Amino acid sequence: MAQIPYTILKALELSDEQIDIYFITLRSQETENIYHPSRFSSDRIRVFFLPYETDLGKKFRRLLFYVYNPLYHFQVARLIKKINPHLIHYSTGSIIEVMTAAFFNQDIKAKMITIHDPRPHDEANQPWLKRINNLIYFLIRKLCLRRIPYFHVNASSHIAEAKTTFNLCPSRIFATHMISNVIEVPSEQKIWPAELDSLKSDLVKILFFGRIRSYKGIEYLIGALGRLFQVGFHDRIQLIIAGEGRLYCDYSAIRDRVVLINRYIENSEIGPIFTASDFVVLPYTAATQTGIVSLAYFYAKPVIGTRVGGIPELIVDGKTGFLIRAKDIHALEEKIRYLVENPQKVKEMGKAAKEYYHAHYSFESLGRELSKIYFHIISLASPGRKKV
Repeated sequence: MAQIPYTILKALELSDEQIDIYFITLRSQETENIYHPSRFSSDRIRVFFLPYETDLGKKFRRLLFYVYNPLYHFQVARLIKKINPHLIHYSTGSIIEVMTAAFFNQDIKAKMITIHDPRPHDEANQPWLKRINNLIYFLIRKLCLRRIPYFHVNASSHIAEAKTTFNLCPSRIFATHMISNVIEVPSEQKIWPAELDSLKSDLVKILFFGRIRSYKGIEYLIGALGRLFQVGFHDRIQLIIAGEGRLYCDYSAIRDRVVLINRYIENSEIGPIFTASDFVVLPYTAATQTGIVSLAYFYAKPVIGTRVGGIPELIVDGKTGFLIRAKDIHALEEKIRYLVENPQKVKEMGKAAKEYYHAHYSFESLGRELSKIYFHIISLASPGRKKV
């Protein structure tokens, strides 16, 4: 899927405020496609591509050349100094951005960085990864974030989590809803994944979309479907699993009803996958935020999600989908059964989801929220022309 900054750029372009936007990113085939000038109608958006060699080989070599290379950070800082903006928004929250925000361009007081995950994901089956995540978060908290004045999170519930995890002042944290990067792909460029050829038109299609990780609880979805298949739903349901990552749990009991697209999903494939589905299930056991809900709403698909992280802020229970307790196979089975048996309700909830998207998750709504935050921060630092 596309990078988060595209959503922000598009939102600001469509906002009513006249903001000059300068965006810096690494040059690659993907970024040149996503941020091509033809995608933006306003000349107020200017994109700067920094050199990036994608064929360095080993991952640690890329880390050495970019993440931990002070000369690279200096190059970014020098370009920012040349632009001389009134506000800097570090929007991906990567290690590169955290280090640059903390130690460079100290003369610019209006800085904000997006914290996408206020606490590390709970990767229960990979304890060594969890330990590394905790160490990284500890170093960020101690060395970097205290040097950055303002923060942005993607759900109101994240304000308290960011305060606890990083010992931040809540008045310096601003929240907006996270929306997924919906990049319109012309019809002639959309690609129908070959894996979808096995779909059966008379079956209800359930979608699990996104990278497969243990905290996303796919085993509970498989378990719920297994129970339904035992009571006569085998010939009524197909499950689409679309996303890269190791499918760590046994799904042999429902294998003949699973359409598995176990790889990276291209932007051109997202539309056909969601269009082919009837509703989406997010059986997460832990989460901070997700862009899958707004993506499902864009395609008018209701969502069954769990009450973890920021998900309850995204789903209107009983209207745009259903909320259930995490790890509750019985509740998940019940909601899936209800939607399978009530196709008209699926259509009604899908229509409500689409309306909710336009009201809360559209580029225009996010642009209004971000503009308000930017102006507030800028007013504390420097008046005048608004360059972000």
